[in-house]
Amino acid sequence: VKFSSAITKGERIPMNAIVNLGDVIPANARMNAFELRVWVTGRDIAGNDLEAASNNELTPLGIVALENREPHISFSSVPIHIDPADNLLTEMNAEIRFDVVNTGMADGESRVKVEVVNAEGEKTELGVYNIQVRANSSNNITFDWTPNLEGTYWFEFTLLSGEVMISDTVQVIQSGDAFISQTYQKADGISLSFVSFVILLLLILMISMLRKPRNHDFENGELH
Repeated sequence: VKFSSAITKGERIPMNAIVNLGDVIPANARMNAFELRVWVTGRDIAGNDLEAASNNELTPLGIVALENREPHISFSSVPIHIDPADNLLTEMNAEIRFDVVNTGMADGESRVKVEVVNAEGEKTELGVYNIQVRANSSNNITFDWTPNLEGTYWFEFTLLSGEVMISDTVQVIQSGDAFISQTYQKADGISLSFVSFVILLLLILMISMLRKPRNHDFENGELH
């Protein structure tokens, strides 16, 4: 505590003090509500005790409410990491990573629900992840995803606060074995369609020949 002016005696003496609240308040208690109470104890120049009325812990000279230190967790602006982002095949593992940031003054924890969405809008929950983030810091979670079917997909991430983050779309194509199998199936379908078309064409030709009238024989090629 120091004098803040040249006035060192009288009823009102300006004083100032610097208090390091980071040292005073433990880290695990910084999410609680605190207030700073100010009162003065001691003796005056004449040796008399300072007046304690309205100058004690219960009824201090002044009270300053301290702002709670709370976590503020949200999704980071860092792009969602998807590897591989191109030429992703069925039955191939893809690595997904997303970041969250804590802009608050206290360490915090949150939960993130992750869903994969296909082109038809159908959602499949991939998991719910707990994530801890220190004050004024960031953290990330990495997980693997293995697609079973080809198509277009994207990922949706939802925090407890309701904030939603959506990834870019990912195109999944058939892997080797699945692609070959599908090719054979398509080839069989094409062959069956071709055979059916040929049979139908022969039937039309036969019916057309049966319905065609026979030419009449004319004697000497003239009518009488």
